[in-house]
Amino acid sequence: FYTTVAYSMNMVGEICDHITDIDTAMKHGFNWPVGVFERAQYVGLDRCLDGIEKAGCSNLVPDWTHDMLSKGGQLYDRKASTFYSWSEGTMEDLPTVEGGVYPAVIKQADDKVIFANDDAAVLDISDSNGKVCLVEITAKALGPGPFEAGHKAIDWAEENGAAVVFGHTGPHFGFGANLKLVYESSEKGDTETTSRLIREGQEFMNRVEYSDCPTVAAIQGFCLGGSSELALACNRRVANAGLNMGQTELNVGLIPGWGGLMRLARRVERGLLPYYLWGPDMTVTALTEHLMDVWNLYSWIKTSRDAYHAQEMGYLDVDDVIVPAQGLGQPFVLKRAKEVAQSMLMAGFRPPSPFVFNLPGKEGLSKFRVIAELGCMQDWYPVMHPEHNTKCCILAARVLCGGEDNRVGQEISEQVLL
Repeated sequence: FYTTVAYSMNMVGEICDHITDIDTAMKHGFNWPVGVFERAQYVGLDRCLDGIEKAGCSNLVPDWTHDMLSKGGQLYDRKASTFYSWSEGTMEDLPTVEGGVYPAVIKQADDKVIFANDDAAVLDISDSNGKVCLVEITAKALGPGPFEAGHKAIDWAEENGAAVVFGHTGPHFGFGANLKLVYESSEKGDTETTSRLIREGQEFMNRVEYSDCPTVAAIQGFCLGGSSELALACNRRVANAGLNMGQTELNVGLIPGWGGLMRLARRVERGLLPYYLWGPDMTVTALTEHLMDVWNLYSWIKTSRDAYHAQEMGYLDVDDVIVPAQGLGQPFVLKRAKEVAQSMLMAGFRPPSPFVFNLPGKEGLSKFRVIAELGCMQDWYPVMHPEHNTKCCILAARVLCGGEDNRVGQEISEQVLL
């Protein structure tokens, strides 16, 4: 790493004009998540110079680097969105993607901020092709603050004939629900707070899916737990190719509470021909086999390697957009998400209809239960608390089977599963 930093420093001014050119080339050409100078800034420039000296490459470090450090400078200032120009000896604005969406810049214009709280902001990113607002969630977890911002965005979109995009320019889309709130409530025996979080989350996800405005999730990095449920609830998804998506609630001893299991099961059953799904050939065994993949995604805590893998797993639809934008970055993914949202408006968006399920009921649940308990005995599951997690797997199976009072051929609504 240190020799690469030294060589890259030596090449600035010879093969390119700015350090950003080398970083961009590494991200575009070699799919690095960050460039060599960005990584050097993160590691620390003094530490890098020490490493370069130990590697015997000090002769490669150019004079401009020492001049910059003597003035107390740095390669990048992310807060100011600037980088160090070796030729001018000053900080210059970072280059931007043409048409890219930069929330930090948009928020500087007061007339573009529709709503803001401590956890999220709703920004007007409209242009001549259609009205769109962006919900930028800055909180580390989903909870009342992001829900409030999401409702405000949908209110604005429905009033103005607009669309809503959920996304931001951070490294990860999100990790899920506010587990700190769940933990503190559990310690106090406060079941009402947890129940309210689940109820409000379900209501919010349903509104995201069934509102009169199109909703698009611009997802990247880690999209796990409750954040993956938000992505699944949106009408479309635009994914950065560098996507690690999954329902990982079993890691913390929970089951998805905002409809994640239901929406994955719905994708499975929507893929079946209606006369097969509701016909005489649809048995408990057949239904259980179809739902087994959804159950395995949860019970084995499977996450995608990238966006293409996420599509194979069923987290992304075939008409969702995958953007190989490691180098162009998330501002470009947000741009594509805005374009997708505008195309949905132009096409005359109509919200989807709720789905009616055919699920295996008590008989199917017994099959899942046997597999879960066998897995517990043989220590199959990649978890630290196999007995509790076996209970969670059975509860997840109960959702997928439509409850113990259900039977094959009985219509089950989405609300019943929620």
